[in-house]
Amino acid sequence: MPIVSTVVMGTATVLCGTQSALVSTEDADAFATQVARVLSDPLLRDSLAAAGPREAGAWGMDALMPKLLGIYALHARNRDQPVANPVREYRRP
Repeated sequence: MPIVSTVVMGTATVLCGTQSALVSTEDADAFATQVARVLSDPLLRDSLAAAGPREAGAWGMDALMPKLLGIYALHARNRDQPVANPVREYRRP
C-alpha cells in the first residue's frame, strides 16, 4: 500500500529518504496534490507499494535492537559524560 504523509512529529524521520512514501508539507493543498498523484499514476502507486515491505524491515526488531543496545553501551562507557545525540553518535561495531 502506498503511503502519503505530512512531515509532522516522527513521520519526517521515519519516511525521510524512503521509496515507499510521498511526504508533503503540512499544507492541505500540498497534501491533496500528493494524494492525487498517487491516485492518478498507477506506476507511481505500484512503485510505492512495492517498496513498502522492503523498507519495513528497517523498523523491525532485528534491525532496531542492535541499535538500541549500541546506544545503551555508549551510555555505559560514557556515563560520566553527557551524550548530546546518542543515536547519531552511535556507530555500529
